[in-house]
Amino acid sequence: MNIIEIEHQNPWWNNKNWVKEDLHLNKYKNSPVSHEWTMKLEKGVCVVYGPRQVGKTTWIKQQISKLENENVLYIACDGILSTKEFKDTLTQIFELKDFKYIFLDEIAYIDNWEQIIKYFIDQKKFKDKYLVLTGSSSINMLKKAERLTGRLSKKKRFHPLTFKEFVDNKIKNPTTEQLYHLFRRYLLHGGFLKVINKFEQANFISADLLSDYSGAIDGELSKAQRSPRIFNYIISKLISALTNTISWASISENEVSQPTVSEYIEISKLLMFNDYIENIESYHKSFVKNKKVYFFDPFLFWIARYRIGKKEPIDETNILKYESKLVENAVFSNISTYLDDRIELPDFEIRDFLFYSKTRKGEIDFVINNLKLEVKWTKDIRKKEKDVLYLTKTSLAKNEVPVYLFLYNIDEYLKNVKLQTRP
Repeated sequence: MNIIEIEHQNPWWNNKNWVKEDLHLNKYKNSPVSHEWTMKLEKGVCVVYGPRQVGKTTWIKQQISKLENENVLYIACDGILSTKEFKDTLTQIFELKDFKYIFLDEIAYIDNWEQIIKYFIDQKKFKDKYLVLTGSSSINMLKKAERLTGRLSKKKRFHPLTFKEFVDNKIKNPTTEQLYHLFRRYLLHGGFLKVINKFEQANFISADLLSDYSGAIDGELSKAQRSPRIFNYIISKLISALTNTISWASISENEVSQPTVSEYIEISKLLMFNDYIENIESYHKSFVKNKKVYFFDPFLFWIARYRIGKKEPIDETNILKYESKLVENAVFSNISTYLDDRIELPDFEIRDFLFYSKTRKGEIDFVINNLKLEVKWTKDIRKKEKDVLYLTKTSLAKNEVPVYLFLYNIDEYLKNVKLQTRP
């Protein structure tokens, strides 16, 4: 990459009005919903990974717009064709200027990128700098980031928008009724900003849009040398079992081995497609047989459904069949994001903090240390436990709160929860 290309990618060096012309910053300017991401920069090396088109590049540009422009370097690595070109480009840049902030976007496109980063770290080229490495290939980013052990400052997952973030970017001071209707829409488009705006404009999610996101998953599976057919088989089982407990043995059913099921679900976790929680009463066991598996975001449920042959566009009429399951999944995904954003761990695992409970009295959907949550997407609750908070469809009473009010005020409800790992 020559200096002319580098300057073209860094317009702030010569143009004070670059913000008004930037494609990423203006992409959603005239759209129904836009968003200002709050994830902060931290000194050192930071690997930021997340699903494709979730907003990573826009976040970078938002960060740059707040910095001293002459100290900022940005490179879109998907335009670099080889490892040698990557090394030569960075060498050329370090001869040009000593930048304080360096953003290497979509670095996973470059083979052996971690070797080059390691080389320049050892050469002290990133000392006292802010180095951000982003990638949509979670598998690539995490696997290669491990080779930076001792040099890596942070690994951060880039999440889709939470329900509160979606609402706050759409309407101010929402009423309870407005929250209810927005929540049902959220069950379709989840927190993917592009999908949110497509839905806002057309009131449905097209099959073409579902195909685009599904194709990105196929690309990740191909890079990991994994079979889309096996992935789809496992996903079909997870759809059927959504909100219920399931074991890897019950998924296999002589179609694939249990180790293969386990391997593919871990791949799905790395893709930020699925995640799972375990029974808190069995925490002392090295292996908990039954899990509860959820999708990382409500929209990904519809991607999964598309992948197993449901190719039609999606609108609010599609919710009815899956509504209660999607509601519980939305609670999981929002709690997961909340905890991940607040717990400072290099390798955050939701199953170390969030559990389900299954005793003789029945099942509790979610347990976060001293808080028990049961999702009841219904108007009336017949039997209640005193120490459980029930997330309801409409009722607001002692130990009862509508799901959408809970999620919109999740900071308030979880602020006193002690965040610690399993005993």
